[in-house]
Amino acid sequence: MVDKKQNIHTTNKEASFGGYEYRRDYENLKAKGNSALPPLLTFVLRIILVVFVFASFVFFTFACMYRYHSYLRDGEKSGSLHESADIANASIQHTFIEYQSNMKFEEVDREESEIYSIPVGVRVKSLSSESGEYEAGFREGDIIVGFNGSNITCLDNLWDLMSTCKNNDRVVYEVFRHNEYLKFIVKLTKE
Repeated sequence: MVDKKQNIHTTNKEASFGGYEYRRDYENLKAKGNSALPPLLTFVLRIILVVFVFASFVFFTFACMYRYHSYLRDGEKSGSLHESADIANASIQHTFIEYQSNMKFEEVDREESEIYSIPVGVRVKSLSSESGEYEAGFREGDIIVGFNGSNITCLDNLWDLMSTCKNNDRVVYEVFRHNEYLKFIVKLTKE
């Protein structure tokens, strides 16, 4: 009968300590880990995380470089001039703002200027892609900040300055676009 009790007791011990006779052996093995898989898995997960972070950094860097390159490329196509000797001879009426036939405008006041950190001037609200203004380099969202060296603060100011120009005059528009100031030298002609 004593042997039977010992067998029952041993069976209980094995069930209690995961098949080990003493709790100390069970706890030591549990602390070390049952196999080499968890440390290897941790190492692999760390490598995957490092590769993912590096790949994300490279991806975002190239995405930003691509956007910046396309921004520069669009700026070159838009008629922005890099040398003052270049002149865009697009057909532009000097009264286009007054009659608003080709372009529509809105004023950028001081309050809007302070909120959005943009200069005070006259914003191009809409523009036909077939107009002379578009060929000269103007785009929707451009802010006209200067005309022939004078600062533009409102539509009336721009109209007054443009009314002094004659047919076939070459004039310089200063335009703010995408945090950059551009100069457009254009020849004003009547269509």
